[in-house]
Amino acid sequence: MFNLKTITFDQIKTSSIALEFDELIPDEIYSWTEADFAKYQVPIGNSRFPLSDFFKVTVEGDAAGPNEVEMILNGDLNRVKY
Repeated sequence: MFNLKTITFDQIKTSSIALEFDELIPDEIYSWTEADFAKYQVPIGNSRFPLSDFFKVTVEGDAAGPNEVEMILNGDLNRVKY
């Protein structure tokens, strides 16, 4: 049976300026843990802010590569570029 690493982003706050998720792709984050996401600074306009200010991130399972990652984004994503 094939198991995927599941990374769930549960929104806890919105931003008036769009959050740029173009760095948060499976090719880049397949090996990340919850601690890595806690340290990550998401681009917002010309600045960067802790991702944890906007999303609670849960990581379940392991992945040997990006094709073994499932990303789930929950919330009002109108101000999220991805």
